[in-house]
Amino acid sequence: MGFLSRVLGKGRDRQMIEMPQRRTRNYCSGEQELRRRIEKIIAEEWPGYELRKNVPSGVMEAPSDAREFYSYGVYRDNVPKAMIMILKDNNAYCRRDVRLARMACELKKIPYMNFMDYMENRPEYISQRFWENIGI
Repeated sequence: MGFLSRVLGKGRDRQMIEMPQRRTRNYCSGEQELRRRIEKIIAEEWPGYELRKNVPSGVMEAPSDAREFYSYGVYRDNVPKAMIMILKDNNAYCRRDVRLARMACELKKIPYMNFMDYMENRPEYISQRFWENIGI
């Protein structure tokens, strides 16, 4: 008798536990929806803040081999308050170019956030991340 048989009991029916199938998602449509959510949340919850698209990493004085652009910059009174990267795969955050862009923000003491476009990224989650990182 195996370990699971002893744990589950001899007479019980054993059911196969099915692992949920990983949903594949078109990255492009995932990114578009994520961008729509980010833009809507900033517009509705952060009056007085400006959301700039494709902010050059040079704004944070990142080295030349850093990621070329941040997906978004959150600004207030023309001053950066946070930088956001939308990443397409689960290892992107550890790539050198992304790390260098993140470290440039850290050196400037500007909050940095990444969002993976294949994740669910519910509006509540995005909003919570903004409040935790930007605050008022």
